Amino acid sequence: MRKNRSLLVGLGIGLMLGASMLQLMTAARQQESQLQERDSLSLETVKKDAEGLGYSLLKLGGDTYSQEQLDEAVKKAADKAAADAKGAAEKALQESEAAKPDAPAPSREASKAEKGTYHLYIAYNDDLTRVASNLEEMGLIADKAAFLKKAKPQAKSLQVGLCTFQAEPTFDEIIAELTRRKH
Repeated sequence: MRKNRSLLVGLGIGLMLGASMLQLMTAARQQESQLQERDSLSLETVKKDAEGLGYSLLKLGGDTYSQEQLDEAVKKAADKAAADAKGAAEKALQESEAAKPDAPAPSREASKAEKGTYHLYIAYNDDLTRVASNLEEMGLIADKAAFLKKAKPQAKSLQVGLCTFQAEPTFDEIIAELTRRKH
């Protein structure tokens, strides 16, 4: 038996390799026949296959935006809406003043005390430093370092979505709005 051992090992290995090759050839034939049976690729077929795999199709030449571009567009739209609302409120105030000639005109100091509404969109990947920079650009905080020191314990609690700030909020009011659930 020891004399024939290498012969038997070689024969066993050869049988296993042959069986594996036969399985591969059978699988390739089956796949080829399935491809031939299938119609040529149509848009509906591709859409169906893509949806089945959890993907969606985009047309070439269609507009796609990065997260930064989307955030910027949302911020511009929110700022424009706030400016439009402020302008409409001022116009309504002027019209009401014009309708009441006997009423004294309000001073400019009173209208400056009534600051507008500010909007800030927090994106999924925004961190506290980026949010603080945006708040500083908007004029809601004067000292970024002091805000970061105060808000650092809540840095992991930032919520994605649109934050709305009225007039001149305190650090605590800003932090409460940044951590408020937006959904």
